[in-house]
Amino acid sequence: MDKEVKNQLEEAEIPNILKDYFIRNSHIHLYLNKLLLNEIEETYIEYDSLYEFDDAEFCSYVITGVKKQEKHQYFYHYLKKILDSNLKLIPKSRISDYQKLTKLGKNISKLQEDEILIALKNLLITMQDLKVSKEQEKLLHAYKLTGALQVLFTLYPDNVHKKDFEQTFHSLVNIDL
Repeated sequence: MDKEVKNQLEEAEIPNILKDYFIRNSHIHLYLNKLLLNEIEETYIEYDSLYEFDDAEFCSYVITGVKKQEKHQYFYHYLKKILDSNLKLIPKSRISDYQKLTKLGKNISKLQEDEILIALKNLLITMQDLKVSKEQEKLLHAYKLTGALQVLFTLYPDNVHKKDFEQTFHSLVNIDL
């Protein structure tokens, strides 16, 4: 592979697994050139902007397409047809507020099972404060904690504190203000 294509490959906005394949494959120089790499990059940017999909599956279709196509002048159309008919695509427009969901997913993955006991204690303390002060802010905080606990118990359904939470939640719902 010539240095110009190699430099372009390193700077290309394509999945790292595809870059790794192109760099490690000793026969790729027979197939890959600047124009083809540009088409792969443009296709990836287009699909990545519009859809959620498995990068490894995308790369697999690209690699197969690069090897199969004898006339690379039709590669973009060939690849697009293959991807549209075979790649499992989820339009980003269908996912309501895509960025918020992505951020939420990152936050949920950080939740640890040992946070259940801490959140449960905070809920009990907040409920005690609520009984004394009867402030709406305390009530809102208590319900935020119950929401977090419900997510944690969804992630860890066999946790020993689940019954304690259910009893505490029942007490919160029936609290006199």
